[in-house]
Formats: sequence, C-alpha cells, structure tokens
Amino acid sequence: MVLLALAVSIIPACGGHNDEVVRVPAPAVVVLPAGSPVADSVAYPGFNYYAAAVVHGAFYKISITGMNDDADLLVFGADGTFTFLSQCSIDNTAFTGASPEDCVIRAPGSTLYFGVDGFYLLGSVGFFTIAVDPVATTNLALSGPWPDVLARWEARIYAVPAPVPADYTISITGLNNDADLYVFGNDSFLNAPVSCPNTLLGGTAPEDCTLPSGGGVLYFVVDGLFSTTAGVSYTALAAPATP
Repeated sequence: MVLLALAVSIIPACGGHNDEVVRVPAPAVVVLPAGSPVADSVAYPGFNYYAAAVVHGAFYKISITGMNDDADLLVFGADGTFTFLSQCSIDNTAFTGASPEDCVIRAPGSTLYFGVDGFYLLGSVGFFTIAVDPVATTNLALSGPWPDVLARWEARIYAVPAPVPADYTISITGLNNDADLYVFGNDSFLNAPVSCPNTLLGGTAPEDCTLPSGGGVLYFVVDGLFSTTAGVSYTALAAPATP
C-alpha cells in the first residue's frame, strides 16, 4: 500500500536578515486510510505524524499493535498543529514497553490527527502496525444475552434501551481470551467511562458493572486490545440489577 505524505503548513521561524521571515516546511504528515492497517516504524528519538479522513461525529479506534519496542501513541483529535492532546473515550495510550495502545474517540472534525513517539525507544527503530478503524454500534435488547465475537484488537459499542429508572448491571461473560468492558451509562457521547471495580480485568475473567440510570439508553464498549488470538468471544448482557 502506498502512503501519502502531506506537508500541512508552513511554519514561520524567528530570525532572518533585514526583518526577513525564514520559513521552514512543516513536518510531513502521513495520511492513513481508515479501516486499513499499515505497517510502519519510528526512529529514536523521532516522531511520526499521521492524519485520517473520517466522518465527523462518528467513533473510531486508533491503535498501534505488534510493537517490538516502546513506541507511544498520541492523539490530537482535530488539532492539525499536533500541539494539544485530545480526550479519548477509551484511553490506553500510557503504557510502557511493547504493549499495544489504543484510543477510542468521537471524531471532532472530518480529519483525525495523531502521532507515534519514538522518544522512549530502547533501540534505534521501533516497528508497529497502526490502524484507524470505525467502531460499530450494536443495539441490544434489555435482559437479552448476546453472544458476540471481536476480531483481534477490535472494539464495539453497545446500546441498550432501559426506559425505567433503576440500577442496571452490564456484563461480559464466557470469554475465551482477554477483552475489557467500559461502561458509559446514559452518555451517548462516551465522554468517560464510569469507575467500576470489576472491569479491565486480565485474561478470561468475566467483567461487570452495576450503576444507576434515570432511564433512556445505556452505552458500553467492549475492547479487544489485549486479545492474543485472532478473535475473542463472549456474551454481552445488560439487565436490571439483582436486589
């Protein structure tokens, strides 16, 4: 696959003779196709700049996987100057070593900007696969167990109508590999997951979260970032909490 390189702007620099302004090219930005993983590398102590055309308001998962060293994912959202980090709905970008990293984010514009930092590499070059994938939404029935499968490193949003104000329990059970549950309650924008003690567990441990709802639609995400097989299966369920 051929990657496109884009010089996004011209950055003015201080200095110059007789009040001339010396201009230097901005960093080259690699434009990635959404939905198509790309193998790439970053040199120590460099930084790779990326962009992807997306649908404004839709959810995407940006990830780096298959790493051989400590490269780090940074997500800037709509900031094409690569200055201000954006808030991720799910933020797994602070890991050390060769752990995979990801960010699930609601696109704040028609272009997402992100990068891979090589400052903490132990070797001279870090290799990885980078991807920008749309995150699909599955509509579930309340109290209806839903067997599902995620491809390795995939994430999926679930929406469950829960019109009666009450406490609800959301769970994933029967896992055959590592997947993680993130619960957002009635927040359709997925601004930040609620804190639950029985989520983000390792291995095949079942995960659940009980929370109050004033009625409406419940949202949660299952992320397979740490799966070690081609797919991870589980059963998702949202139901009124058991007294």
